[in-house]
Amino acid sequence: MSEVNETENEPNPSPPPPEARDDLVAAPENRSERWMKYGLNVLLTSLLVVILAVLVVWGAQRYRARGDLTSAGNYSLKPQTISVISEVKSPVKLVSLYPRLKQEPGAPPEQQQQDFYQAVDDILQEYKRKGKNIDVEAIDPVAEPAKLDRWLADVIKRYGGNVKNYRDLLEQFPKTLDEIKKLASAEVQKMTKLPEMQFKDDKQAETLYAAFNTVRGFPTLLEVINQDIQNELTQKMPDYKGRVKNVEGSLSNFSRQAGAVQKALDELQKSETAPQAARDYAKGSLASFEAMKKQADDVLAKIKGLGELKLDEVRQRLVAPEGETPPPAIAVMGENDIKLIDFKDVWKSGESTGLLQNASGAAPRYRFAGEQQLTAAILSLAQPKKTKVAFVRGGGAAKTSAGPMGQGGEGSFSDIAQRLRSYNFEVLEKDVSGQSAQRAMMGGMPPQNEPSDEEIKDAIWVVFSEPQMTQFGPMPGGSPELATKLKEHLDQGGSAMVLFDLQGDSLDSVLKDWGVAARPNVVAVHEPVRVPGAAADDFIEQARRQPPIFVINEYGPRHPITGTLQALDGALVPMLPIDAPGATDCEVTRLLPVPQQPQSWGETDITSVTKRNSTPTFDPKTDVPGPLYAGAAVQKKDKGRLVVIGCSAFPNNFLLTMPDQKVYEKTGREVARFPGNGELFTNSIFWLAKMEKMIALSPSALDTPRIQPMSNGMLAFWRIGVLLVGLPLLALVSGLLVWQARRD
Repeated sequence: MSEVNETENEPNPSPPPPEARDDLVAAPENRSERWMKYGLNVLLTSLLVVILAVLVVWGAQRYRARGDLTSAGNYSLKPQTISVISEVKSPVKLVSLYPRLKQEPGAPPEQQQQDFYQAVDDILQEYKRKGKNIDVEAIDPVAEPAKLDRWLADVIKRYGGNVKNYRDLLEQFPKTLDEIKKLASAEVQKMTKLPEMQFKDDKQAETLYAAFNTVRGFPTLLEVINQDIQNELTQKMPDYKGRVKNVEGSLSNFSRQAGAVQKALDELQKSETAPQAARDYAKGSLASFEAMKKQADDVLAKIKGLGELKLDEVRQRLVAPEGETPPPAIAVMGENDIKLIDFKDVWKSGESTGLLQNASGAAPRYRFAGEQQLTAAILSLAQPKKTKVAFVRGGGAAKTSAGPMGQGGEGSFSDIAQRLRSYNFEVLEKDVSGQSAQRAMMGGMPPQNEPSDEEIKDAIWVVFSEPQMTQFGPMPGGSPELATKLKEHLDQGGSAMVLFDLQGDSLDSVLKDWGVAARPNVVAVHEPVRVPGAAADDFIEQARRQPPIFVINEYGPRHPITGTLQALDGALVPMLPIDAPGATDCEVTRLLPVPQQPQSWGETDITSVTKRNSTPTFDPKTDVPGPLYAGAAVQKKDKGRLVVIGCSAFPNNFLLTMPDQKVYEKTGREVARFPGNGELFTNSIFWLAKMEKMIALSPSALDTPRIQPMSNGMLAFWRIGVLLVGLPLLALVSGLLVWQARRD
């Protein structure tokens, strides 16, 4: 304590003298010091900026990023595509063959051409970034003809295969022609030395005339073909197949003619009524005509062994006449094959069906819609073996094609069949009842080519349970062969999707072992919707007011088939109830709940539904109360899989291609009104084939706006909980906090 007091009592130190204070002040900088100081700062700052710029440029070149700002995501890859291309095991190269856009300076925006080159390059680069073993190249066929020629040469080298055999045959054709011409010239010389002769039989004279015309006319024709061949062989990508066909046709005619002359000469030499000079000529010329025929037959035999020429399609679609630009295309190059995708297959204008009219009258600009074709081409090259899908019916009209041998146009399910083909499925069709073949033969037509039972044994079956068609119209029930064949297929571990039509066979003998039951004699209906004085804004809204018509956007419990479908509109007309009583070793998931608002039920009085101006009413004694389901998916232990849907018409062409009028009027884009229909079908096929990774929305479905309608509870939460209570309460709490802060 004494120390502290002593310290506190010490006098303050005296300030330093002025001389010492002057020594503490820094001396002013001279000019050179200031130059050095600020110059170094500027130099270091400049170096730092340059280094940062170099790093930014290097990073931008090495790690590229892009964003798709279009509202429809036109230049982004869909999940389905990413799932496919991320597992490509063999190298694939995408080559853009689009010319660069050359805009006229000063042209108004509405007259400027649309740029396809950059758009295609962007989407192909996205494939490269998101995919595996995918490379990309862009070639401008107009500005880079040398690069195009090198690429064509590489295509011929990689995929030509038997091009060498075709070329060798054409290059050796002049030798064959020379041999024929030598023999023919010798025959002409011999015939010109024949004396004048009188024939008792006109046929004898015709024989000599035919021989003369053969040796004079055909060599000249063959020489014309030879000149055409030599000219074609100088082209960048010769039409080998076309020229070989010309050779084949000409030599076939020549061989037949030489054979006919040879036979006639043999008869002439043996004829005792013919002049001796004619008989001598015939005897001496038989060997020459036989040798000429042999020359032709040898070439024809080589042509039969040439096999198919893969590059013919490439040549037809890429090689333009001299002075013209080849049509734009995208080439997908695999290890062993190449596929081309034309301009019309990847660019859509929204005017394909002609069913819609734009309010402004102006044609919408093209938009890229080729992702499905590109992805399917990559998939087909990476996985050459295709999974089979067989459309199986028990009589009635063909589904994917119309008429014997596919004559008469397309079937009512041809669009969904084509969609399956685009996903690398092989689509087959079979009538297990044999009725179609019988009707065709009775009508004098050849029966449609159908696969054997063995060929569809490992296929995914799409089975149509429909009423039998008779001369008196449809009769309830179905073909007994259908149930027998389906049971055999499922018992052997096969998978199937069964689609039920009104009054078709319930197939109880098959489905009971899988824990499901169909009710083809019951129709789901709802109370009619009546809005006095109000007309629907389109015919779909008008139609859905009718009792048997439902538009759904909820597809049931979470399942691989329905997981991506929620909020997509679908139309199932009519909807037939599917029950799920269950069975041993079967995992059954009920799908497609019938909407309960307005009130719905299962109507057993079919006439009240089908009869005009008749309104069904619920009868608790006979009708089936809700809730109802129109579908089920079954996984059976140690067996295959089964999907059952109580509607056979939902994937037909009419419902799949019906356009959405409202979307078109707002955006000018043509999209499907019921995208859920096609997605439900393809998702079911993917699940049955155990290809769950392929289940994702297709590009066409993603074009459709998907705004999930709010439930009543959620709507009340936002209206009352957030707007009426939450926001005022938040303002009150904020005011209290501010008051508290100012008070402190």
